[in-house]
Amino acid sequence: MSLREALVMMLIAAIGAAASAWFLATHERVTEPVWTGFRGEARQNPWLAAERFLNRVAIPAEELRTLPELRTLPPGAALIVPAAHQSISTRLREALVVWVRQGGYLIVEAEPAAQRDPLLDAFGVKRAAARREQRRPEGDEPQYDQIKLPNAEVPATIDLNSVVSLEAGEAWLRAGTRSGTGLLAVRFGNGMVTALGDLDFLSNGAIGNHDHAQFLMDLVRLREFALPAGAGAAAGAQQGAADRQPVLFFNRPDKLSLIDWLASNAWAPLTGGAIALLLWMWRVTPRFGPVLPDPERARRSLLHHLRASGRFLWSNGHANRLLESSREACLRRVRRSLPYFHSASPSERMSLLTQTLGMKEEQAQRIVQPQEVGNMMQFLQTIRVYQQVYARLAERGSGSSAGHG
Repeated sequence: MSLREALVMMLIAAIGAAASAWFLATHERVTEPVWTGFRGEARQNPWLAAERFLNRVAIPAEELRTLPELRTLPPGAALIVPAAHQSISTRLREALVVWVRQGGYLIVEAEPAAQRDPLLDAFGVKRAAARREQRRPEGDEPQYDQIKLPNAEVPATIDLNSVVSLEAGEAWLRAGTRSGTGLLAVRFGNGMVTALGDLDFLSNGAIGNHDHAQFLMDLVRLREFALPAGAGAAAGAQQGAADRQPVLFFNRPDKLSLIDWLASNAWAPLTGGAIALLLWMWRVTPRFGPVLPDPERARRSLLHHLRASGRFLWSNGHANRLLESSREACLRRVRRSLPYFHSASPSERMSLLTQTLGMKEEQAQRIVQPQEVGNMMQFLQTIRVYQQVYARLAERGSGSSAGHG
C-alpha cells in the first residue's frame, strides 16, 4: 500500500468517526407509546373498565351476555342497557317492566329519534332529534357538559355526545346538555328508569376521562334519592341494601334480525308465498315413471335431399342452372342408349329424337339446345320432356331385351 492510499484511508476513517460522534451527541434513543387497540377481554367487552371500577369501589358489577338472563334479574339490582336493543322481544320487555315496577333500576341508552325504541316507549319516555351544537371558533377549548345529580356534591364534567333530546310527562329528574335534555329519570312503581342519550362515556376508552367514573358511581346510586317518601318497609330495605345490589351490564345486545322481523310482521305474505312456491314446484317438477325409449332417428331418403336442393336453387334464382343440369343428364342418358347420337350433326340428332323416340320437334329442340325459362310453368314443361325421354328409353331398352330373348 502506498503512502497516498494510506492517507486516503485514514481520512475516510476520521470522517466516519466524526459523523458517528456527531450523531451520538445530537440524537437520543427514546421509547414512544403506540396505540394498538384493546386486547383480550377488553376487546370483547366495552364496559370492562367500568365493571372493574365499580367492583373496586365496593359496588358489585358483572356482565350479562345473553337475552334469557334478562328473565332472572335480581330484585333491586341496577341494569345498564346500551343502544341497539331492538332484539329484546315483547315478552322480555314486559318482564323488564314488571322487574322495574317491583324495585329494579334500569339505566338505558336511547335509540336515535328516527328509529323505534319500544323499551323506552314502555316507560313513557319520548325522544326528539337533538339540537346541533354551534361550531366553535378556531382555537377555542372544547366544551363539555356539566351535570349535577342530587346525590353528587359538585357538578360532573362529562362528554355526553347525545343525538336525541328526551322528554317525559312526569320526570323526576331532567339534566340539560349542549344538545337538549340528555338525561331523564322517571319513577316507575317501586323502581326507576334513567334514560341517557349517550353511554359512550362509560366505555373502556372514555371511562378515565374527566369525571366519567365518578358520574357512573353517582348514577348507579341515584335510586336512593328517587324512592318516594313513605314507600314502606320494602322500600326502606331496598334503600338500605342499595350498595349491596349488583350493577349488571347487558353486553352484546343481539342485532336486529331480518328473519325475526319478518316472522313478527310479515308472516302472512311469507306463508302465502311459500304455499305458492310449493304449488309451482309441484306443477313443474317432472313425474317419476318408467323410462321411455329414445325415439329412432328419422332417416330421409335421397329423393328428399334432391327435392330440398331443387327448392333451394329455385328460390335463389338458379332455375336456369338447374334446368341445364337436367338437360345434360338427359343427353348423357341418350348417348348411352343411342351410341351414334354423339357423332351426329344437330339436324341428325333432331331426326333421331323424333323418329326413334317419337318426340315432337319442339320437344326435341328443348333437349338438343340449352333452354331458359321465365316462370314455373315453362320449367315444369321442360322437365316433363326430359322425364318422357327417360321413360321412352327405358321402354326401348326393355323391348330390345325381349326381342333378344
